[in-house]
Amino acid sequence: AQQQVLAAVALGALALYLGGGGASAWVLNLGLLAATLGSFSLASTLCPPRVQLWVHPFVSCSAAVLLACAGIGRLSGFGWRATLGSYDQKRKCGVLSPNQRSRGHA
Repeated sequence: AQQQVLAAVALGALALYLGGGGASAWVLNLGLLAATLGSFSLASTLCPPRVQLWVHPFVSCSAAVLLACAGIGRLSGFGWRATLGSYDQKRKCGVLSPNQRSRGHA
């Protein structure tokens, strides 16, 4: 049940962010956080213990978040590094607002 809720939150937040409408980078970060937690939970429960010896759930969730950042970066026009960089606490989560796309931030 928690995986379904996290997936719904991640997809909803990321769709809201990509849909424009003034959604802030906080919405993007909520979506990335839900994707991180959901993919870790999913990898922990679906991968057999023998597979987890070689591919730890942390590695799986990191790969999932990088793929999510690549997709969001491509769809938003910011690129995957800028999308991942918005997840950085030092940047105060305000780096990527959807209305910056028109200002040439790529």
